[in-house]
Amino acid sequence: MSGGALTFMVLAWGVILAAVAVTLSSLLKHSK
Repeated sequence: MSGGALTFMVLAWGVILAAVAVTLSSLLKHSK
């Protein structure tokens, strides 16, 4: 695996985790 592909994978996972965190936080705020 090249460095460019590895960097892209890391960025993709970062975006996915950020989206999940935002979704969970918004759901928790609405549930209260």
